[in-house]
Amino acid sequence: MENVATGEHKFTKAGNLKKPTNDLICHWIMEAWNDIPAEMVVKSFEKCGISNALDGSEDDLIIGEGDGEEDINENKENEDFQ
Repeated sequence: MENVATGEHKFTKAGNLKKPTNDLICHWIMEAWNDIPAEMVVKSFEKCGISNALDGSEDDLIIGEGDGEEDINENKENEDFQ
């Protein structure tokens, strides 16, 4: 399978880089989604308040409440080092 990261490319007769097939693009997307841990998706829904209890009992999970801001700041600091 074609892999942009490893330098495996296909070219047109004119020497231009061919666009990847839709199947290949879908494969890349599927691989990217599979690399995201389920726990991260669940926590993200909790942080933005999409899946929290409507009675307000889980409001401390929302960003800006409780430890949410620290998590965001820690992630930003880690991004600076990459």
